[in-house]
Amino acid sequence: MPPRRSQQEVGPEFNAVILAAAQLIGKSLEPAVTIGGILRLLASRLKLERGRVILPDPQTGMLHIVYAHDLSAEDIRKGVYARGEGITGRVLLRGEVTVVPDVSREPRFLALITADREPRPLAYIAVPIVQKDEPIGVLAVERHVPDRAHFVHEIG
Repeated sequence: MPPRRSQQEVGPEFNAVILAAAQLIGKSLEPAVTIGGILRLLASRLKLERGRVILPDPQTGMLHIVYAHDLSAEDIRKGVYARGEGITGRVLLRGEVTVVPDVSREPRFLALITADREPRPLAYIAVPIVQKDEPIGVLAVERHVPDRAHFVHEIG
C-alpha cells in the first residue's frame, strides 16, 4: 500500500479540489453533469484547461471525446484516436498516467485539437479512467506552462 500523505504534505488547494470533486460526484448520478463539473473545477482551481474525457466507441473501438470543457464542437469532432495511437491511445492501452511537460518536444503527441492554436508552451496530462482494474477511458487536460522547470517541480 502506498504511503499516506497528510493534509500538510499535499497542500490545501489539492484537498479543496478533491473535496469539491467528491461533492460533485455525490450530487448527481448524471455523468454529463458530474464530469462537466469536475472538468470545470480542474480548470478553475488548478488551471488545467481544455479538459476532456475520451471513451471508446462500443461499435468501432475508436476513442472519441465524449465529455469536454472549453473545447469547440470542431475540436471534439477532431478528437478521434485508435487504441495505442498517440499519447491518449497509449494511456488507454497501457493504463499509465502520462505527463508531457512540453508537447512541442514530444513526437507521440498528435496535436489533433491543438494544431490550430497559437504556439505557446503547453503541457499535456493524460490519466487512465480505471474500472475494476481495467482502463476504460482517459481524462486529459492541458496547461499553459511559460516556465517548464517550474511546471515539472510543481507536479512533483
